[in-house]
Amino acid sequence: MMTDLPDGQLDLHGVDPLHGKSFVVRKRDGRAEEFNEARIHLAIESAFKAVEGVKADDKLREASQLAVKKTAEAVVTRVLGEAVKGEKLEVEKIQDAVETQLLLDGHLAVVRRYILYREDRRRARAAKKGRKTKAEAEPAVVAPQTDPKRLLLEGIYRQALPEMRDNEEREAVYRRHFNFFINEGDYLRLLTPELLTFDLDRLAEGLRMERDELFPMGGLQVLCNQYLLHENDRCIETPQFFWMRVAMGLALNEGEKNEARALEFYHALSTFRFVPSAQILLNAGRLRPQFGVAPVAVAGMDVWQIGIESFLVGTDEASKRVCRIPDLFIQRVRQKKHWTLFHPGESPELRHVHGKDFEELYLQCEAQAEQGDVLVFKRLEAVQIWDQIVVAISAGQVTVEFSDAAHARWPHAEPVFDMGFRGAINLAAHIKNEELDALAVGRTTATAMRLLDNAIEVSCYANTEVQAATHEHRAVGLGLMGFQDALDKLEINYAGEEAAQFADASMEMISYYAILASTGLALERGAYPAYRASKWNDGNLPVDSLAFLATARGGDLEMDPSVLRTWTIAKEMIKRHGMRNSHVIAVGPTAELSVLTGVSDSIAPTREIEAVCLIECASRRQKWIDLEQVMLLPNDPDPAKISELCLLAWRKGLKTGYETRVRPERLEEEKVVEEMELVGA
Repeated sequence: MMTDLPDGQLDLHGVDPLHGKSFVVRKRDGRAEEFNEARIHLAIESAFKAVEGVKADDKLREASQLAVKKTAEAVVTRVLGEAVKGEKLEVEKIQDAVETQLLLDGHLAVVRRYILYREDRRRARAAKKGRKTKAEAEPAVVAPQTDPKRLLLEGIYRQALPEMRDNEEREAVYRRHFNFFINEGDYLRLLTPELLTFDLDRLAEGLRMERDELFPMGGLQVLCNQYLLHENDRCIETPQFFWMRVAMGLALNEGEKNEARALEFYHALSTFRFVPSAQILLNAGRLRPQFGVAPVAVAGMDVWQIGIESFLVGTDEASKRVCRIPDLFIQRVRQKKHWTLFHPGESPELRHVHGKDFEELYLQCEAQAEQGDVLVFKRLEAVQIWDQIVVAISAGQVTVEFSDAAHARWPHAEPVFDMGFRGAINLAAHIKNEELDALAVGRTTATAMRLLDNAIEVSCYANTEVQAATHEHRAVGLGLMGFQDALDKLEINYAGEEAAQFADASMEMISYYAILASTGLALERGAYPAYRASKWNDGNLPVDSLAFLATARGGDLEMDPSVLRTWTIAKEMIKRHGMRNSHVIAVGPTAELSVLTGVSDSIAPTREIEAVCLIECASRRQKWIDLEQVMLLPNDPDPAKISELCLLAWRKGLKTGYETRVRPERLEEEKVVEEMELVGA
């Protein structure tokens, strides 16, 4: 039966989209029955009841009823959609659709029960015919299809791939269908038409189906629910199609080398050597991709402002709340001296100076207040304000920025407009022969920097001011993930000096290759427009800026100054060609990417680690970071301990706004993964 009815317009409440028509289901014995969606609902409901221990005549809890309804409606939409297109409705295919949808919706325990139900029914039919099934004749083993990850992969394949031809292997089907997927994505206006300009056959040959197995169960579930393309609740994209589509979308500006670059990006992505931010993964290759996420509203206040006490107890959860702290305030806290608050309207110049300049101007303001030349001010003990800051940190209400450390080490006088062109090098994927493979890290870093720079180029911008600011600096943030996994492979204890040394050496390695890659891109494409006004142009690398900070603090800096590499070549390259990107290194949370890939987050170890050890590792990395570093510290109910850790972070040279946040008891992503593992156990 064929129709011109558009896909996705099937009614889900029993009304036939072809008025006056009916659908017929072919039974196993050849009989035909009218399609009845209520049977699908009842079958799914029965599986839920069996899992939850609910009697047949009793009702499921409301959440489960909604889940049953959602899954049943998705199945009905899919099977009727196929019927409208002329496909025959068969009982086995409908049951396959139920199984697949349960998997896609994450009901792993229910789908297992449903599979067992189908197997019991098969055995009953076989017994009725007087013969044994293959499963009965062979020794009892756990069948491959009971593995949750295999079940989910098979469900994706059933939806996204066509049936195999005679004597055709699955991998051949996988490659053969890639061309169709790109064309279908274009037809459905899910993908940019520019993808059709690639040599799709060449790219299809580069697909590695076996890499689908690299995803952990939780990661595959996240991939399917959040990243893979769907049409009318049908998944049309496989994991490797996804990686290749992302790679193609980020190679659109590569001209004649677009296929070669797409393959280069694909191999880095599909092996988890490098993973870009979720925003890039969600949008690459799509119509009008926007990688530039809107900046998160930041409510910031300097600790010298008259409203700081009210700010610290605020409850505005819609924005980040950052308390900016100069070195002078920390010194007053440590010396148990007083602190004076001023109105920014009366002392606006305090906002624009840092370090020794801030100290001199602040002392002048205090003197003017003593003389009665300042109308609005408040004097109190510095430790009194510090205690309020500590309470706000422990409550998760604010984070702190050590503003003088940040300013001394930024490549520019002020922070750049950062739009989130970020990604992470997976350290664990670069361990070879019991060491970090420098050559492999160099290759991956060069690929990652080109990919992130391309993301800036191909991104669409809704706001021209945002576009102008982004292109003025072309800032990217290359970070890391899998740090704890790498330590495990190397048999290094996180809570020791060897771990700190590895944090230092690995970050220096990534920074070194990232800077070289940026200079190479500058040679090829030109330096970023604001380059001449940067510390890069003055011959100063991020590690060189440590001297500025140490001088400003009078030597009060406990950061290890060791350097393993000779940076002469990098400095010479910068002098010759400039930098393509104003910032290249940023270490931030990778929880979402960690769930996707199964490797540890960059800032939140899965095991409890002493906060002092975390701070030391972060301090070693900080030498090489030119943008920011985020770190979550373990919860501690003792305010004195929190205070001690924050002061230690200051002494260790941590700089930008979010390093000293106290880590929540458990990240939500960790809960999701654990729940998935429990269901799949």
